[in-house]
Amino acid sequence: IDGDVLLMLGNGSVGGVPDLDGVGQPSGTMAKSMLTTIRLYQQTKLPILISGGTVYADTGTEADIASRQFQQMGVPEHDLYAENRSRNTVENARFAAGICRQQGWQHPILLVVAAQAPRTAMIFDREGLSCEIYPTHYRRTAEWHFNPIIDLIPEASNLQDSAMALKEYLGIAAIRLGAQ
Repeated sequence: IDGDVLLMLGNGSVGGVPDLDGVGQPSGTMAKSMLTTIRLYQQTKLPILISGGTVYADTGTEADIASRQFQQMGVPEHDLYAENRSRNTVENARFAAGICRQQGWQHPILLVVAAQAPRTAMIFDREGLSCEIYPTHYRRTAEWHFNPIIDLIPEASNLQDSAMALKEYLGIAAIRLGAQ
């Protein structure tokens, strides 16, 4: 790992629900990114920049929730930076790039959901922020072995994975066509 800041994207939260020390909780996906981020922080002691705002009216502000929980886990407030205005990956990149420039960070380690990593890297590169990608929240193993009994039974998680993959491929196509 070679970088000067850990840059974690929010990726979902739930607002208005009780938590141990406040209101709002991370989604399961964001919690997995937080777990990886805190482990990297413990190894590197690099500052953490969290990028994520309020996406929908009933969601919490991702960066604020993560920041509060990181502090409870022992990360000092002076090592936490929150970008809490972004509503999507394009805004994550734009707003986080501004903070990185202000702080003099040139080599962020970008913690992002594995399935979203290629599209996210393209967006951050376009904003002039070349990041080392550190994938989180893998959904499948690197090696897949077909099991006719299990793999042919319909399952909701497989549909969710297909929908995520389709969204990512369409997002990459939109970037290449200049539509995003």
